[in-house]
Formats: sequence, C-alpha cells, structure tokens
Amino acid sequence: MMVRWAIPLLLVGCEADPCAPQPRQDEAMEAVWYDGYTRASAPPGVSWSFSACPSKPDDPRTAVVDQDGMCYSGRTYLGWACPSEVAWRGSFGRSAFAHELMHYAQGLDGVHDPDHKRLDDWKLSIEMDARLIGLGL
Repeated sequence: MMVRWAIPLLLVGCEADPCAPQPRQDEAMEAVWYDGYTRASAPPGVSWSFSACPSKPDDPRTAVVDQDGMCYSGRTYLGWACPSEVAWRGSFGRSAFAHELMHYAQGLDGVHDPDHKRLDDWKLSIEMDARLIGLGL
C-alpha cells in the first residue's frame, strides 16, 4: 500500500526543467560565455521558446512572447531561475543566444543597456554569433 501512494506523490512533484538545455548548449556556452566574453562566473540558465508570435501570424520565426503579447527574439531578467529566455531559430548562432548572454554579463557588471548603446559589447555579441555559426552551433 505504501508503494501505491509513493508513485502518485512523486508524479505530482515532477515538472519539466524550465532551463533544460538544447543539445550542444554546453559547447555554445563555452564558446561565448567563457571564451568570447571571458567570464569566470557561472553562466545564466537559458529557457528556450518554440512559440510563434501571435500578433504576426505570417512570420515563421519563433518568438519569446511576454504577458502583453509582445514578441521578442529574447529577453533577460536578473534574478529569475532562467534569467535568459531565447527564441530557438534553428541554431545558437541564429538565435539571440549570444545577445542575451551579453545582457546578462552586463547585468552582472551593473550595466543596464536596453538601447544597446555600448557598441563594443554589441559588436562582440555579433562576432559571437558568427563564431557559433562557424562552429556549426
């Protein structure tokens, strides 16, 4: 009888990991976070969106959709379990992966740059996209 009760209790407590990585994400993280951005701290958790943008039904690209229905290629909020949320667009280099990691790195440094005015940072982010594509990621 104890066994019959243990199984339902275990199932109730199981949830999908919101930060479940994409295949080869560890390689992409190594290339961008550690090698490209030369960070020593732990990288952020990343959640992936596979949703279409409801306000743009003719756009085949996936999007991160916020509570107000606004669509983005990604967003980052410090303090969340998975601070970076990225729309998966077939590969790390074609998604906003490096871009959102840059927002996270800036946040760790006390920088808030939603308007992307720190041009050297964003140039590096674009270089990381090219690097990921070159690595087949």
